[in-house]
Amino acid sequence: MLEMTEDIEKKAWKEALQYAFDQADKNPWNKSQNYRDYAIENKDKLYPNKVIYQWAINYLNENYSEIYEEEVKVKTGVGKEMNDYLASKGAKSIILNKSNENIIKFKNLLEYFVSHLEWVVSENSSNSGYSRYIKPLIDSNNFKKTGQGYAGARIQDQIKEWESYDSGEITINIQPNYGDYKTVKCYLNWKGTGINIVARWREDRIVSLYQDEFIFWEEPTRRVNLEVEFSLKELELFNNDQIGHNLISFYDSFVRTLEKRKYIDKQNELMKTVLQNKKILEYKKQIILQGPPGTGKTREAKKIAEELIGNNSKVSDLKKYFKVGQKINSSSGIASYYDVLEVLANKITIKNEKAVENREISLDIINDTISQIKTGQVDKTRVNYAYESALATYLIQEVKINDQIKLIQFHPSFTYEDFVRGIVAESKGDKIEYKNVNKILGEFAEKALSNYKASVGHTTELNIDVWIKDKFEDFKNNIQAKLPEEETLLTGDISVFEVSDDHFKYAKKWQSPGYLKFSEFKKLVKAILQKEIDLSSSASKLDKNKFLHAHYRYTYYNALLNKFFNEYNYEVKTDKVELKKYVLIIDEINRANLSSVLGELIYALEYRGEEVESMYKIGEDNKLILPPNLYIIGTMNTADRSVGHIDYAIRRRFAFVDVLPKDLSEEDNISFDTELFYSVEKLFDTNLSPEFEKKDVQLGHSYFIDKSKDGGSMNIRLEYEIKPILFEYVKDGVLIGDDIKKQIEDLQPSI
Repeated sequence: MLEMTEDIEKKAWKEALQYAFDQADKNPWNKSQNYRDYAIENKDKLYPNKVIYQWAINYLNENYSEIYEEEVKVKTGVGKEMNDYLASKGAKSIILNKSNENIIKFKNLLEYFVSHLEWVVSENSSNSGYSRYIKPLIDSNNFKKTGQGYAGARIQDQIKEWESYDSGEITINIQPNYGDYKTVKCYLNWKGTGINIVARWREDRIVSLYQDEFIFWEEPTRRVNLEVEFSLKELELFNNDQIGHNLISFYDSFVRTLEKRKYIDKQNELMKTVLQNKKILEYKKQIILQGPPGTGKTREAKKIAEELIGNNSKVSDLKKYFKVGQKINSSSGIASYYDVLEVLANKITIKNEKAVENREISLDIINDTISQIKTGQVDKTRVNYAYESALATYLIQEVKINDQIKLIQFHPSFTYEDFVRGIVAESKGDKIEYKNVNKILGEFAEKALSNYKASVGHTTELNIDVWIKDKFEDFKNNIQAKLPEEETLLTGDISVFEVSDDHFKYAKKWQSPGYLKFSEFKKLVKAILQKEIDLSSSASKLDKNKFLHAHYRYTYYNALLNKFFNEYNYEVKTDKVELKKYVLIIDEINRANLSSVLGELIYALEYRGEEVESMYKIGEDNKLILPPNLYIIGTMNTADRSVGHIDYAIRRRFAFVDVLPKDLSEEDNISFDTELFYSVEKLFDTNLSPEFEKKDVQLGHSYFIDKSKDGGSMNIRLEYEIKPILFEYVKDGVLIGDDIKKQIEDLQPSI
């Protein structure tokens, strides 16, 4: 273990601070926070010290934990203390105090609020703030005791000079319940929200101010204490123009809560379309998202699918996905990989390649992180985020844990045999065997149907059927995997030498080898589990009408049954099977001949749960069912006229939803070239052929997102992505006009 020295600590903090600035640039906070709090400066940019401090601490814990006796903890508070601490470690501090207009206004507002409430309660003119804030209003006959500032009442005029801030407007609302001014009905409030500042009383004096949020848009409504509270003394109110770090912290928390609420509201607003499309999908079972290129149809489809399946995508047992000794790649860049030390069903222990200390991460935290990564609402300042992110990212990207969502892409040569059921050729030694198998939709529908049956029926018999199906498939595959090197012995020198489509072949040396039917074998397993027969039964005890094939071959069936039950032990399940939803996303759905690809399933799309007959038999059954818990989302490029039209029979079974170009300039964490977007849109307003509709061909918003970090600056995107498709439109007669080529050539990026 390294010894702590001044040089080592200095080196550690230098690296940590550089890492913190880099991470803050990659994972931007709300930039409107720059003016608040005490700030840290790096390369002429200001950063909130709390953000830099947390990233630095994460780095130290990841890379230098061996030189600290224990995990590095937060040593200071916020504001000046933390600012001074970081400055002592090499960061350049910028103290923003008296010159900060917002803080001074906020202090005056708090003082007025306290003075107003104390006056209406006691009318004591000796109270702090009376002469400065209240007396002038009373003398001019302009003092209003009560009113709802957010509703435009005149009481708001009394705080007019302190109401406006960079983040929004604060209102004063004095609404006494039956003459009581000491309730939560008297508060300061970010206008349009439930985020408030409320007074804490002791007799007729206010002793402190605290923040809460009134959740008025949910049932039941409720108040949430935000646990941000300071005494008037700590806030240094009525103390000339003194600005203390507690006041800054109080203001900072008030603004942060507003920004968080804005972000959540914005995400909810963005999700409105997704939720609306989800409702359509739930009703119709299959939808097609249609629109011109670049509108994010596939991305929208994934969002709808993830919203539809909800919590069913969670991991339930870590032992299925991890093993001791495994190395998990880092997703944060702090380390190259993490070593897996211990795996339990509900938690995993891992270690940074460079660190001594182990980290124990629970299943609940991993599931939360998976959800946060998918929704983009990740708190990257958490102490163990680097570990949690690595595990969650591995499960999402490598394991692809979400087996309830499947994405495929159609192309013109796609057929029924590629999509539903078909014939595959398998090499069997010196010969080729052809067998019928389920393809993409057939397999996915079977998985969904199995879950649906188990969840709605949930009888012992259904549980047995599901168990037999699962275990038999495993048993059969194990026998097949050993062939031809190892044959499964039945009796004497007779063994299973081949696994066919619907039976086991045995007795290779016989003139006519025997076979054991899969269907008969599974019926026998079920009869044993239901205690109709037992493994010691003789052929004479079998019901000949029910087990005709097994009656004459029971010696061999019985030998294989004994092997099966030696491997698998059935336990009666009492837990209810949870109904899951399965979503198949078909990208470019109209590029294939849908009538040909779907075949008889055109009927099954509308009549879910009903059997249709496939042209291919699997085992002894050619029936196919699309269960009610299977959903299909297609995407369709409306600008592509080279593909065939969707006929009316299929069109009637899908709901068609437009996904159109939109201005993304208000989106967080992206750089959007608004000017270029509207310049290109104008071409479709002025130069579009009357044979086309603008909504079918206008270039989508994704073309106008700057991707400089990945080498795709707007200059490059314009020259190699946007202009080529526009010129293709000219060639195809979509865009017309004598000077249309010049207009395209003259396009310039603005960022």
